[in-house]
Amino acid sequence: MAQNGCRASPRWQLHIVVVDVSFSLIAVKHFDFEKSAQ
Repeated sequence: MAQNGCRASPRWQLHIVVVDVSFSLIAVKHFDFEKSAQ
């Protein structure tokens, strides 16, 4: 794991944040769907 590469590329960090946010949104939608299904 080269930490220098990660530190040199902020775009990679942004990509991680975007993926994290999309996963959170998907989880929230899925949770709402299951709640309304009951």
